[in-house]
Amino acid sequence: RPTLARGQGMSTLLDIADRDRIDTNLDRHLFVKAGAGSGKTHHLVQRILALVASGVPLRSIAAVTFTEKATQELIGRIRAVLREVVAEALGQVQAQRGDG
Repeated sequence: RPTLARGQGMSTLLDIADRDRIDTNLDRHLFVKAGAGSGKTHHLVQRILALVASGVPLRSIAAVTFTEKATQELIGRIRAVLREVVAEALGQVQAQRGDG
């Protein structure tokens, strides 16, 4: 679980800078180790999508998980987001053409 700092009725993630690095430090390899439910898959998906958006071919990105279940979850989430992005882009193209 994420490490929290508590005070004045609020909880703040102490590792937010580390989480941001997963999403934004695209020029280096990272090893992410965290407990169940901590957001590893979410940040890995964001990182992979950022790499693709920066021009890295999806087929050249490697992500290693420790279980088949985690692998399938990661693949499923990436596919879902990519489908949304493609559908939105197609909708924009159709709207520009007057097709939609």
